[in-house]
Amino acid sequence: MKKSKKKLNSSITRILNISLPLYFVVSVVFLFIVFGLFFGYLALRVEQRGPENVFLGKTVRKLAGSPSILFNVMNTIRTHVKQVNLMTEGHFQPKNLTLYNKINTKTGLQSINGIKLYSKPTQLKGWRVVTGCFDIAAEKKPTAILFDENMQAVHIWSLDEKDVPHPDKRDPLFKFPHGFEILPDGSIFYSFDGGISMKHVDIHGQTLWHKIGNYHHAITLDEDGKTLWSLRHAFDWTDDRAVFDDPENRFLEQIDTETGKTLQTITLADIVSVNKKLSILKTRRPYLFDPYHENDVEPLPASFAEQFPQFSPGDLLVSIRNANLVFVMNPQSHKVKWWRMGMAIWQHDPDWLPDGSISVFDNGRGVETSRIIKIDPKMMTMKTILAGDKYNFNSDYRGKHQVLPDGSILVSSSIQGRFFEVSPSGEMVFELINFVAGETDRVLQVSEAKWLPPDFFMPEALAVFRHERIQ
Repeated sequence: MKKSKKKLNSSITRILNISLPLYFVVSVVFLFIVFGLFFGYLALRVEQRGPENVFLGKTVRKLAGSPSILFNVMNTIRTHVKQVNLMTEGHFQPKNLTLYNKINTKTGLQSINGIKLYSKPTQLKGWRVVTGCFDIAAEKKPTAILFDENMQAVHIWSLDEKDVPHPDKRDPLFKFPHGFEILPDGSIFYSFDGGISMKHVDIHGQTLWHKIGNYHHAITLDEDGKTLWSLRHAFDWTDDRAVFDDPENRFLEQIDTETGKTLQTITLADIVSVNKKLSILKTRRPYLFDPYHENDVEPLPASFAEQFPQFSPGDLLVSIRNANLVFVMNPQSHKVKWWRMGMAIWQHDPDWLPDGSISVFDNGRGVETSRIIKIDPKMMTMKTILAGDKYNFNSDYRGKHQVLPDGSILVSSSIQGRFFEVSPSGEMVFELINFVAGETDRVLQVSEAKWLPPDFFMPEALAVFRHERIQ
């Protein structure tokens, strides 16, 4: 063993002591720069004209994607060392941390570390459930936490895929919860970025059903709670990019909430085919990286339909992030009835509002602040209803929002690791910051906060929240 170490040290020393002429070093650097410029030129041509129209185009595209492999390897090593995935970590610092307190948890509940809370009694009464990557009992993992009207944490659901049989199942640190709904019985639906399923679990976390598939971004219940809509890819993005990006392999899916059975599937290709004279899904070339990135689908509630005379109950509101596009379509005919492009940058989470307007989480990628906007689909006008600069609000990607019955706005600023609520008068009445335990700058990213009315839960669920000791 000692002889082997000596030989290795000797070999390393000889290599380090090799002296190279200056002209040789300069020549190597020059050739490297020339190759980099030439490769960059070819990659640009591939993006502009497509790989089939460029010399060695397919090879160039594969080589251009290879750095992601190295990034994934380095990120895996870093994640296991720091126990925080780069894609679930962010930074945020409030102006006055002394206004924030530790959260109050129900006796017997697992410890929730790192979270700081600011809350005023003027916030709208009701439950609040939050999802994201949280530090629970000294373990960072995807979680949903329920707060009562007094902002006491009363219940925790661990969001996992432990019982889902699949060879490509990832470690919890490499999945981000991105799709969540809850029923009055306390059962929940959820999916992940990086996951391999959608799950429905009961109030105790026992699986009621699961569906294998690359479900992502959004789960939206119909008004009666009997069906839900979600988004799915046929293949993971680490597979062949052209196959992943093919509109034939990207789905809007309606699912029965009781059984998990798929009731309807619509591909992006179906929508393109029916709307041949409307090029809103062709503004980005199909060989560009992730040309669509659909991130939300929501059916029009029947109770709102009177305020949207140009649409019908059940019409789907769809968000296509990478085209800065929001549109409304008929789920049976696939006909697009209305669309708006360019009012937001990399938007998420468009929502129907009961006043006949549509609110949108405008990420504002590249402009340093995010905002919440409201679009009037009849007049084609837009206005800002929550300005990002006033609340230090900026989430380049991800993010959700909810306009509450009293006009308050609940914001999930994902990469800042924070939820905050602004009253109709513009006062911040609630903020939760998901710090890494023991730190006051580094945060774990959050996914979504939902406000629920005081009478939302069934008596059986309330009994669990009040008395059950969570293991």
